[in-house]
Amino acid sequence: TDFCPTLNFLTGPNGSGKSAILVALSIGLGASPRFTNRAPKLSNLIKVNSDSAKISITLSNTGLDAFRYEEYGHEITIERTIRQKGSTYRILNHLGKVVKQSKQELDQILESFNIQVNNPCSVLMQDTSRAYLAESTPTTKYKFFMSATQLDQILEDLRTTHGYLDKIKRCVTVKSLSLKVIEDRTKRLRLEKEQFTKFQDLKQRI
Repeated sequence: TDFCPTLNFLTGPNGSGKSAILVALSIGLGASPRFTNRAPKLSNLIKVNSDSAKISITLSNTGLDAFRYEEYGHEITIERTIRQKGSTYRILNHLGKVVKQSKQELDQILESFNIQVNNPCSVLMQDTSRAYLAESTPTTKYKFFMSATQLDQILEDLRTTHGYLDKIKRCVTVKSLSLKVIEDRTKRLRLEKEQFTKFQDLKQRI
């Protein structure tokens, strides 16, 4: 499917595949299958009697916000191949050369372009909107708000950061104890050296 660089509309009757394209775009850019409400796991998205599925998405990489233009050029293509036991990524430049094969690189690209595939304000799946309208309780509204503003992700990042800080503090404590042992040993060795030097001087005098 070819899109124009500005605004695009997908129209058609029910069952024509509009949602399927949105799901493919979301999954191809790293979204969780649960976010699409189409399948509990990635392997369920593979066509029957097929071993794998591949999604290829080409992003424009021009202008002042281009992502590492000298490396990727004017286009970045993301390929996600889904298999029964997981998925892999390939990120290609405008010449079709593989630059990276990691989810971390894709996350950096999406962050640079401000693409939020897991944000319901950016990508609102049909089933999600239907459920939200049918079950519009304070709890669901709060969850939607937290997800839309990415406050839930910020809280998760804070929890992760606190975990790292705790590990660092424990590491510093252990290293401080080791340093104390080394300092005490250094003092003893320095004292022994001074005593040995004095003994040598005394020995020469005798």
